[in-house]
Amino acid sequence: MDAFGNTLGASIAKEMGAPSAAEAAAKLKEDAAAIDSWLDEKTKIKNVIENSPKLASIGGGGGGNVNAVDTVQKYDYNRNDPKAILIMNELRGAVDSGAISINEMFNLLEENSTPPPPPLDAKLAGIDNRRAVDATSLRDATYNLVRENVISPLLSGDSMDEGKIAAATQILHDHGFRIGAREGDSGFSGLSANDKIKALRGFAVENGQLSGQFRESLSLFQSGDVAGELQDRFGVFGYGRYNNGVGMVVREVGGSTRTLSVRYQEGSTLLAEQLGISAAEAKSKTNWSTYESLLDASFATNDINSVTLSGLWRPTATRWNEYATQNNWSDDTRAQKLAAAGVPVNGTVGSEFGLCSPNNLSGLTDIYALWGDKHTIGNAIDVTMINEVAVRNGAARGSTSQPSVVKALSLNLVIEGASYIAHPWGTYNPSYDTADHWKSIVQDNHDNHLHFAR
Repeated sequence: MDAFGNTLGASIAKEMGAPSAAEAAAKLKEDAAAIDSWLDEKTKIKNVIENSPKLASIGGGGGGNVNAVDTVQKYDYNRNDPKAILIMNELRGAVDSGAISINEMFNLLEENSTPPPPPLDAKLAGIDNRRAVDATSLRDATYNLVRENVISPLLSGDSMDEGKIAAATQILHDHGFRIGAREGDSGFSGLSANDKIKALRGFAVENGQLSGQFRESLSLFQSGDVAGELQDRFGVFGYGRYNNGVGMVVREVGGSTRTLSVRYQEGSTLLAEQLGISAAEAKSKTNWSTYESLLDASFATNDINSVTLSGLWRPTATRWNEYATQNNWSDDTRAQKLAAAGVPVNGTVGSEFGLCSPNNLSGLTDIYALWGDKHTIGNAIDVTMINEVAVRNGAARGSTSQPSVVKALSLNLVIEGASYIAHPWGTYNPSYDTADHWKSIVQDNHDNHLHFAR
């Protein structure tokens, strides 16, 4: 057939409603891609269950019971919506903690889902029985059930069940609520050295009663805003357990959805961990208002999609040194532990601020230039990377080549209430007599990250 015949044939086929060969091929390719995508998600769901201790144990089988996989696969959600992904992991976290049972999870999914529209190719893909989850209603129902099952019975005194206490502890840490003390808390100074360490580590029950801090955090969770603060908190603290340690906060900004990854540099809580304080507890001791300032400033800054935190709450130098003495740490041991946590013990920083030297580590005291008083009360955070690029990024100390994103974030942090900022290009302090309260002072202990305090 000649070219004219080809053209005529295509024209007639189009008029009669039949797809052209190219259109048919494109449709087949589209269908195949959709099915492949669904099968890929099926595998992901299976992996989620197999890697989640509570979900893997359904039916007593462990290792990913096939009935659990088949059951969960009946429910679908928009995997292109980061908020839906966050919410589904909030449900998973509640199940893993023990706050919600497997059966309750399936009931929540059933009650907060609707039959989906007809699938693309149900017979081939096998998805005709899937139900579409309403992520927002599922989130609200999940929090309501956690409060009903665990938080309310503990607060009312109706239960002191160890399982509920363990579940509540995990839930609180997943949302950045501390269960232990901080220096400066009421009554802390009067404790013995051993009791101070115990208080910092945190405990739920004392003399048959809920500890004061545990009860206070339960109350804060109970009254927390589900759609706002609690969801952001889970994104910062709990989500990372299901995402290789990387948190994710999702917000609507200017009519569009933006995400911010929150990473923790290795060693960011090591000074606390060296005293037996868990990393989750150490992260939770930094005030939420401090995290919130960073989140608000980051979302207010164009083109920021990730921040990496290197410095959070830490014990005071006095407390650390006291613990080291009690445990007979030699000067060499102390030096090694401090170095592992990124604390300078000699060189220009030590001489500049009169800090401890390797020969006099046992004389370590509370020198805030080293430890930062704001860190020890939970009012400071160090940011070492933005968008997975080092803050200093090879620029000469004190140079004028300050990255625009660092400058913009710094200005937005001031707007969000920062009382002090220090980074490789200068220092902000409201007491400075300059017009904008900035000076080109670069401190040695802040020359490779952005430190801000409220």
